[in-house]
Amino acid sequence: AYAHGGIELLKSTLIDFLSIPIHGYVEVNTNGIKSLIDMIGGINVTVKEDMKYDDYAANLHIDFSKGEHHLDGEKLLHYVRFRNDSKGDIGRIQRQQKFIQEIAKKLTSPKRILELPILVRTLRNLIRTDMSAREMVSLAVQFSEIFNSGNINRSTVPGAIVLERGMSFWKPD
Repeated sequence: AYAHGGIELLKSTLIDFLSIPIHGYVEVNTNGIKSLIDMIGGINVTVKEDMKYDDYAANLHIDFSKGEHHLDGEKLLHYVRFRNDSKGDIGRIQRQQKFIQEIAKKLTSPKRILELPILVRTLRNLIRTDMSAREMVSLAVQFSEIFNSGNINRSTVPGAIVLERGMSFWKPD
């Protein structure tokens, strides 16, 4: 939906599909992710199997060995973009979900919670959103409380990867 109609089509598609309201959005570009990761000192990840991929046209070169890694913003983008393994897009989505979990853990630590307003103000220049800075800080604080309570459930909608009109996407069943 996003590829064909941007934020508005994505929002209406999710509202129709999940029957839930969407009160706001945050669109983060790759420069925003890199800057955020660099601002907070990187992220630790566990690479479950060697990840090697070269795309010379896009100047993308991914090379991680199995094991623990501390990644800066640039390397983190390589990690979350990788899909050249047996899991393809699903593996990439799982790594992206793990990244979100790790960044949430880091951002909601007691050490960082007081820095949230500064981080939000800095990130405002790296994102697109329909929320005010005040709403984002409030949401971040609420998320911090919920995240630290362990009361977050996540799952993947059952379905399969399909290829239509040259685009790969997840089609719910």
